[in-house]
Amino acid sequence: MKMSKLEKIFVNLSARIRNIKTFEHLFSQIDLSNVNKVLEVGCGVGVLSSYLVEKYEWEVTGIDLDPKQIKKAKNNHRENKYLKFLEADATKLPFEDNEFDLVLSSDTLHHIVSDWDKALSKISLVLSSNGYYVLNDLTFPNFSFFKKWSLSVDYITNYLKRNNFEIIYEKKPKISTFGNRFNIIHQKYPTIMSNYFAGFCTQNFFQKFCLSGRTTQDKREIKDFPKLALATSQTLRPVICHRFLEVKNYEKK
Repeated sequence: MKMSKLEKIFVNLSARIRNIKTFEHLFSQIDLSNVNKVLEVGCGVGVLSSYLVEKYEWEVTGIDLDPKQIKKAKNNHRENKYLKFLEADATKLPFEDNEFDLVLSSDTLHHIVSDWDKALSKISLVLSSNGYYVLNDLTFPNFSFFKKWSLSVDYITNYLKRNNFEIIYEKKPKISTFGNRFNIIHQKYPTIMSNYFAGFCTQNFFQKFCLSGRTTQDKREIKDFPKLALATSQTLRPVICHRFLEVKNYEKK
């Protein structure tokens, strides 16, 4: 969903100070030493993307669904080998898997409430193992007037937890009133263990080691065996790690 003209004016005027300060604070919560390639989803007129190139010398790609915003970004900030802007849909990211070390989005998901899960799925694909997804957005009351912008923070965090992410930092809105801002940093788990399980796990192993002693809620969460490698709840994680080295020996029996 594209912004209205009035919203676009407000966002473009306030984006520089707010976004830079917000993301500098969020960056202080994580290790940036391995960050080289960055994707900003919903870059608008390119203020933050350009700033990141200038300060950190990262390769930054900014995307936005609105061609007018991308045109302004290109006019305001000269593209080079470190900085580029593309018109692209967050639910159809035109990039290779594991291409970026860091993905940022600010005030983007509440514009695509009906497809936020598709956007997160694509972000997960293009983000490398151990990479960070830094989210800065707004939540609104679940009233009819705000329905098209109503975004559940818990839905987002639970979705990412189920899909190989761990919360590194979280600042939720305390009261669900108009325009409450929230910030969350998620880190993507490596896929080595997932690949290992895909090759060696069997239904028997699953039943013996991963369902035994689990609560009904946990069993429901991982009842679909092919999704075992993506199960990342706090309760299941120790089980998977503890049994990791036993898989091969069990398969030989």
